[in-house]
Amino acid sequence: MATKPRSTIKRRLTLSLFALAGVGAMQCVVGIYLQYSLSWNAQEQRAIAEAQVAQMESDMMHDAIRSDMLELASVHAAGDLTRAAKLEQDLAGHQARLDQSIGEVAAKPLGEALNDPIKQTRAGAAAYRSAASEGMRALRAGRPGEAALAPFNRQFEAFEATQESLGAALKTALQAKVDAAEANLAFATALQLFSALIEVVSVIAAVLFVN
Repeated sequence: MATKPRSTIKRRLTLSLFALAGVGAMQCVVGIYLQYSLSWNAQEQRAIAEAQVAQMESDMMHDAIRSDMLELASVHAAGDLTRAAKLEQDLAGHQARLDQSIGEVAAKPLGEALNDPIKQTRAGAAAYRSAASEGMRALRAGRPGEAALAPFNRQFEAFEATQESLGAALKTALQAKVDAAEANLAFATALQLFSALIEVVSVIAAVLFVN
């Protein structure tokens, strides 16, 4: 039986080792890519989730302001100025919280896709606050509640639609990040399986080359 020259065995073994080293390097790169990709994605998901919480807070304040205005109309009709003054303080607090919560949404790194919904929400909030202030002044001036709050009620409906639009945009953005994470994980898993297959083939080839 002919013996393979040592130089041939050495060359084949070297090639096999290089193949194994290449597979190992590829596995390392895939691992690093997956780690950082999932980490960044998780941070983005967290930012969107926190923005959703802030948006829900702003939506609660949107409803609270309306409740304040309706009660203001009732107490002004009854001539209870002491209660009206307290409600105006509550209204100011709810308006401040509305601004704060929308500001928290805007401060998050959410990507360009959410710039327009956030911009529209901030504009809608400003118009809503302005309508509340005008309604409050109209009630102070003695206008009937229905007439005093008519512009405010229209802004309430408009701002509600804007809030719903922002909520839907945040939900869509979060789902996109979840889908991207799942796609990256599937891609990295496929690469790992492929590299493992190459590694097995390289080991078998090395054994055959040496023998």
